[in-house]
Amino acid sequence: MISRLHITFLILFLSLSGFYGCTSLENPKSKESDSSEQQVEETQCLADEAYLLSLNTVWDEIRKDFDFSVGVDNARVRRHLAIYDRRQKYFNTINERAEKYLYHVAVEVRKRGMPSEIALLPIVESGLDPFAYSHGRAAGMWQFIPSTAKIFHLEDNWWYEGRRDVVASTDAALNYLERLRDRFDGDWMLALAAYNSGSGTVYRAIKENRKLGKPTDYWSLDLPDETSDYVPKLIALSQLIAEPEKYSIELKTIPYAPYFDEVDAEGQIDLSQAANLAEVSTEEIYLLNPAFNRWATDPEKNRPLMVPYLQKYVFLQNLESLPKEDRLAW
Repeated sequence: MISRLHITFLILFLSLSGFYGCTSLENPKSKESDSSEQQVEETQCLADEAYLLSLNTVWDEIRKDFDFSVGVDNARVRRHLAIYDRRQKYFNTINERAEKYLYHVAVEVRKRGMPSEIALLPIVESGLDPFAYSHGRAAGMWQFIPSTAKIFHLEDNWWYEGRRDVVASTDAALNYLERLRDRFDGDWMLALAAYNSGSGTVYRAIKENRKLGKPTDYWSLDLPDETSDYVPKLIALSQLIAEPEKYSIELKTIPYAPYFDEVDAEGQIDLSQAANLAEVSTEEIYLLNPAFNRWATDPEKNRPLMVPYLQKYVFLQNLESLPKEDRLAW
């Protein structure tokens, strides 16, 4: 069941997006403002609650476009399904992170016409954790290593780490996956294997099988253990998401609507001050902006700041009245 808070969220989201029975009213105060000032809109919406309750969740939308046909008759997939089975504590953590980040990933995957299993890949890679860091120096939700991050223009400096940027790293990861898919003639299994272990490793395994007269599909290749488990783990996860009740897993009801949006902070700003302006907790701003290495945005580049979707106009309105000298509190 969708909570009353989620219903309110959806009403506002649909209203602002012009999706459903809403009219936009100009804020009377804006008539007194200079044309350069932020126009804040108030929205009035006569939305039908039953309609809102019928809307799909993020999980529903991801299930729609599953494309990988390997089933539970595959021994490697069965093994990982057994590992996931009844691990509610693990999925509680995934549920909390998914509420913030998964809608964005799912929408970007759909825009590109990719199989929606790809939207679950950050769960396999990092548990959907933008702060994840591996012993192999991979970082972020998509676990980019430094050399690959550089190829895909994910910047890294004292103030900012692009591999932890939810928006930038998602764009880079999907670009990389599309490149790998094309390199392996549209074979997503081989593309995913290459994402995990590198194209060279997969090409060498294909070459070896050809030499021995063996099939060269993913399931027939002699790959490193981690790569051999990589695709089965993703497919097992997708099958669990398709039928969570079968595996005694509860998935949180997450509306298929944006959780965050970007704003222009118009220069460097303290993250705690940004939280004050958005009228949310500092932790909330921190979790939506994991790419910033310090407790402030990058002073040398005016990067977008992420704030909760419903607080965007609150932030912009409060920013207008903030004196320049109060942007940094440290």
